Amino acid sequence: MREYKYRGRRIDNGEWVYGSLIAPDKIVGPIVEWDEDYFCTEFWLKVDPATVGQYVGLKDKAEIEIYEGDISEELDFKHGACFPVQPKKKVIVQYVDSKASFNLTAGIDYTTGLYKGVIIGNIHQHPHLLKEGEG
Repeated sequence: MREYKYRGRRIDNGEWVYGSLIAPDKIVGPIVEWDEDYFCTEFWLKVDPATVGQYVGLKDKAEIEIYEGDISEELDFKHGACFPVQPKKKVIVQYVDSKASFNLTAGIDYTTGLYKGVIIGNIHQHPHLLKEGEG
């Protein structure tokens, strides 16, 4: 079963939070309290909607979870794919509505078993990483 998890940058202190997306600008951690008479919003954290990204369900070669908006370096496509090895090329993980899937910039499908990159940052905190070698 696919794990649905999100991250976003808090409005009040700029820290990244991870959990369930309650609204376009609110993320809550793994504990949500409720019953038929009570619903707790104490642990809802207000985040900048522009920074919200979904977990793609995969990890990079350093075992770091990959989220939409991450920047990756050192692509290595293998297993018979027709893409050449392109060391140090930087790409962004993006969600494509029309395909209901995640792609890397330049239209490269993000497929389990083909991707061997390392997450070096994200487009929100590290846009300068894309200036050289942007995909």
